[in-house]
Amino acid sequence: MARHIAEHGMGNPDVFSLLYLVKIGVYVSGGACFALSTSDVDGWGSGSATGSSTRPRG
Repeated sequence: MARHIAEHGMGNPDVFSLLYLVKIGVYVSGGACFALSTSDVDGWGSGSATGSSTRPRG
């Protein structure tokens, strides 16, 4: 049995792939929620590609 595991590995259940995708989704949505909760970001579609805000600073 030890030789078989050494040659072929233990193998991972398919649920590990699903949990990995869920973890990535949590990280992305958490980052988006954090970014939207800051005072410089007004919403999903605000701002431009260069990152400059449309509001005057000062």
